[in-house]
Amino acid sequence: MHITPFLAYLPDLNKISFDDVFYEALRQHFNRVFKEGVFKILNTPAYFIIEIVDEGIRSTGLITLTEIRDFLNKKILKHEQTIANKEKLHSLLFFERKAMIKPAALLIGTNTRLLRLLKNLKKKTTPALKINFPDASTSHTIWVINQPAEIKKLTELFKHHVHKAIIADGHHRFATLSNRYLKSGKVNHSRILTAYFTRDQMSVSGFFRIIEKLKSTSHAAILNAIQKKCSAWSAVTAIELKKGFIYLLVDQEKYRFKLKTTSRSQLLPLAFTKKILGPVFKINNETKSRRIFYAESTHHLALLDKLTKSNPGKYIFVLPPLTTLDVLTNKKVLPPKSTFFLPRIINGLIVAMDPTENS
Repeated sequence: MHITPFLAYLPDLNKISFDDVFYEALRQHFNRVFKEGVFKILNTPAYFIIEIVDEGIRSTGLITLTEIRDFLNKKILKHEQTIANKEKLHSLLFFERKAMIKPAALLIGTNTRLLRLLKNLKKKTTPALKINFPDASTSHTIWVINQPAEIKKLTELFKHHVHKAIIADGHHRFATLSNRYLKSGKVNHSRILTAYFTRDQMSVSGFFRIIEKLKSTSHAAILNAIQKKCSAWSAVTAIELKKGFIYLLVDQEKYRFKLKTTSRSQLLPLAFTKKILGPVFKINNETKSRRIFYAESTHHLALLDKLTKSNPGKYIFVLPPLTTLDVLTNKKVLPPKSTFFLPRIINGLIVAMDPTENS
């Protein structure tokens, strides 16, 4: 993998409070906020260690710039499809900002050498930034690694010992930036802001799939069509996530089922698309359909009652989450929003300007 250190901007906590008001202003009006001088530039190119603690779970990763050619050469792989409208949005945002305000998260295999090096660097380096956001149980801490010898170690480690990465968060950023750079003819100068995490430093949640049926199809017909595609169908009063089972909620009804004749090697999101979305709901292209919506399921069951009440008549499907090993070993591209990786890095914690602007 070809990574490079870079000149980063970090929020200046002497000038701002990193709170909900600042965060929303940053997301909606980045250029205005940036021009107010509330970010400080680090004058030496560096790598950055990030540690995220979320509800007691600690994850450590490395923030770098990564050359787009690694994506084009398939060293960095997408594991799920992108949504067309989101690609357009990311392209517009990048064109407007001329900056990357959040790293794309990349999942790599177990790498004890990297984790040992990051642990030692944290011990002998004072953190440059620590933010508790959005609440006291979540913290983001950053260490600046700018010594030439340490930069060389990390660069060489990735060049010789990291040969594959999976995009955990940032599919749309990779797609839009690679297209932009290809069109501009600046691929040799193109890099993307990235954060690498080993598989033991990440976990996978998912998204609820909220589906609107065709008006010409009755509720009874929908349930009958699903039952023909499944086994172990039963009405339930509560949801307890179990491996292999899918849950369906619609209005006050709850059901649990398994899909019939699913190959062990085929991950459940693919089987769900093949057996339920197309045949039952007539959705043959998830990337463009306006009848399927997604809600983050990081707090699974706590959201369901609220989602059901706010989506009357719609069908809410709960698929059990995949594992990091599922994603690393999977051979096929999954449908959109098959995974929700944790930890998530907040916008504006570290900013990199578009490296092609001055090339």
